[in-house]
Amino acid sequence: MVTFDNLPGELDIEGVVGNDIEMDVAFQDTNLTGYTFAGYVILEPSPLEKTYALTITNTNLALGLIQISLTDAQTTEIGPVSNKPWFVSWNNGGDIRNVLRGRLRLDRR
Repeated sequence: MVTFDNLPGELDIEGVVGNDIEMDVAFQDTNLTGYTFAGYVILEPSPLEKTYALTITNTNLALGLIQISLTDAQTTEIGPVSNKPWFVSWNNGGDIRNVLRGRLRLDRR
């Protein structure tokens, strides 16, 4: 029997309310030219899901490099949270895939 997993990478994020969070992400040996990215944190689950957008900067797509960030104002707006799921997906000509996921924790100062 052969098993194949096609799951997103996992990365938990811990920060402090009122501080910036910046993470450089490298998709090793992957040219991402032409790809677009979207990311969000789920602050409240369904039925009325509330999400918060992550900022994703294309650092060098030819080398597979992006940056995921939240500014100090954004972490302040989100406030203290624990164990909130977050996701990043890429879109390559309509082929959308979740490529990263994890949990967000923001502590009080």
